[in-house]
Amino acid sequence: MQVKGLTAVVTGGATGLGKATVKAFLEAGANVAILDINDEAGLELAQRYGQKAIFQHADVTDEKSIDAALDEAQKVFGCVNVVVNAGCPSLAAANDENESFKKLSSRYHKILETNLMGTFNILQVAAKKMKCNQRNSSGESGVIINTACVAESEGKIGQDACRASKDAVARMGLPLAKEFDAYGIRVNTIEPASGDSIRLGLNGMAEIIPASKRTTSPKAFAEKALSVVEDSYLNAKTISLN
Repeated sequence: MQVKGLTAVVTGGATGLGKATVKAFLEAGANVAILDINDEAGLELAQRYGQKAIFQHADVTDEKSIDAALDEAQKVFGCVNVVVNAGCPSLAAANDENESFKKLSSRYHKILETNLMGTFNILQVAAKKMKCNQRNSSGESGVIINTACVAESEGKIGQDACRASKDAVARMGLPLAKEFDAYGIRVNTIEPASGDSIRLGLNGMAEIIPASKRTTSPKAFAEKALSVVEDSYLNAKTISLN
């Protein structure tokens, strides 16, 4: 797909990988709907680009919130062509033996719900809108890009919940690509490497999660997302940026 003139929806678009993706798509000539729960950063980013960008407060775990955000994107820009699920919550630190089961369970549930079900929620709502798009000369009506991470294939101490959820995101790409192929929708997954070493504290305990020797910059992630959209033959792939 030629990016210029398309409408892209980027979740987690106010910061990090998502922010870089928003900028890259806007600079390539796309319209962008920024979805995030960080209102201040999201609004500030959208205002820099005038009518080419909008911000929508959206919680990926809330289907009504997602529906409203994508409805607004479609209303403002006329269609939804691309979705980049770029958001990822903080990784969980190693378990603290003094932490209550209830608190541990709640933390795990939040990570799984956000990473896995949040991704699923967005792509299901987006696919319904993409199915109605007029196909281009390559037979495409939309592109969905999910984000896993190298924790899914490597794994480090403290990344158990993240690895479980992101492994599921990576593995659902192939069956979804097969399902959505009938509608001209491509589905691919990008696996960025961890950024700088992360220091996390739980109940006074600090853990260091070593970063990969070569990490994925937000710019590198954004450039790869653009190339995935532009390559009409790329489908059902998991691309590791490590």
